Amino acid sequence: MNVNKFVKEDYMKEIEPRPEIDLVLKKFIVFLQFGVSDLENKLTLITLLQVLQKIVLMTDDQNRPAMQNKFDKLGATRMILFVISENHPNLDGSLLINFLLFINALLEGGNTRIQKTIYDFFSGN
Repeated sequence: MNVNKFVKEDYMKEIEPRPEIDLVLKKFIVFLQFGVSDLENKLTLITLLQVLQKIVLMTDDQNRPAMQNKFDKLGATRMILFVISENHPNLDGSLLINFLLFINALLEGGNTRIQKTIYDFFSGN
């Protein structure tokens, strides 16, 4: 993921040390998992889910499986399954739809690693 195309070059020069993208994504995933418990986070959660979904879907077809696998390695698939299966009272229709759209993006193209993670989650592995 090339952050440089989203941030002006002059600003990028001022950022030292630069944050590791995997660490930032992991923080987002953890926030998504636990942020559901506070209704005030709803719009932030929806926006973040949409951004992460776009990151996956805007990755070219050749590199998309690697991006999907990165999200899986960082715990995104299990996070979504956990949030959905927890049946939290704050998980209303619009929030649920966005979690489902994100996992659908992870499954785009039939990613077998994501399928295995889902299978393992439901089989208790």
